Amino acid sequence: MKTYQLLSRRTLLLLALFSTLLFTACGDNPAGGDDDEHTDPHGLELVHNGEVIFEYVEGEGVTEHTPMHFRVGEEYPFEVHFLAENGDYIHVEDLGDGYSLGWVIENENVLDIIQQEEDAEWNFHLAAITEGESKVQFRLMHGDDHADFQTLPVTSENAIEFHIDAD
Repeated sequence: MKTYQLLSRRTLLLLALFSTLLFTACGDNPAGGDDDEHTDPHGLELVHNGEVIFEYVEGEGVTEHTPMHFRVGEEYPFEVHFLAENGDYIHVEDLGDGYSLGWVIENENVLDIIQQEEDAEWNFHLAAITEGESKVQFRLMHGDDHADFQTLPVTSENAIEFHIDAD
């Protein structure tokens, strides 16, 4: 009786090795290795003197928790807290390198946003210039070329809006 060997041992070994590599390469790498991994924000809070003034959550919009009018000629310090999808705070180290705070101001004659040297990375000062209102879009910038997260644009009726009073 003749016995036929369809595949050599060497071919079987190579086939098993290839299959193992194929299946393990498609899974997540538990050792990391991806330098671009970071936590994606799904919202933010704007905090003044320990109170949340505005909160923005993707899909839910803007909530003004503490209505506040700002006075011409004054500067107001703010902290920005980025929020994860589950509502937890995202810390600077959770974002990775190359991120900064950015913004678009609807009316720069009414207010300005200033980041001072002594401010923490996500803090800013709102400078009230003249009486009026202005909407602001806040952005989590990745490098100089794009935002990984942003609040509603200044053209949106429901964008974050600051009110500046003369007195």
